[in-house]
Amino acid sequence: MVARQAFASNTSKYFINNFLSSYTAVTTLLKGRGIDLDHKRFLILQGEVESISQMKAKAQNEHEDGLLEYLEDIIGTSAYKETIEKSAVELEALNDERSERLTRVKYVEKEKESLEVSPRRRGSQRCKLDDILMVELNVVAAIVDIGQETRSRGFLKE
Repeated sequence: MVARQAFASNTSKYFINNFLSSYTAVTTLLKGRGIDLDHKRFLILQGEVESISQMKAKAQNEHEDGLLEYLEDIIGTSAYKETIEKSAVELEALNDERSERLTRVKYVEKEKESLEVSPRRRGSQRCKLDDILMVELNVVAAIVDIGQETRSRGFLKE
C-alpha cells in the first residue's frame, strides 16, 4: 500500500506499507509495477475529463496529442510505435518478395504442365506410333514379298 500525507505547508510524507519512505522509493516502486509516471496519465483528475472528451480522434501532426495518442500513452503501446512501423515496412518488403516468387512459381508450373504429357495424350500418341510401326512393318513385309517373288521369277540373282 502506498500513501501520501499532504500538509498545508506544501510538503508531503510518503508511506509504503505504513512505513515512512522517500518520494524516490515510491516512484521506483510504482514504475516497477508498470505505472507510467513520466506522462502522469496514470491518474485522470476531475478537470481533465472535459479536456480529454474535447480531443480530436487523432492528432493533426506528430507534435500534438489526439485521443488515440493519449490512449496509446496510457496503455503503453506508444513505446512500440517505432518498432511497429519498422515491422510494417519489413512486412511490405517481404510481401513484395513473396508475390514475385509466387508469380515465378505459377509461371514455372504452367511451363511444366505444357511439357508434361497426360496419360490420355500419351495413350493416343502410343496408338499413333503403333499405327506408324504397323505401316512400316507392312511396307517391309511387302518389300520382302516382292523380293522373294522377283527371285522366284528369276529377275534377281542371289
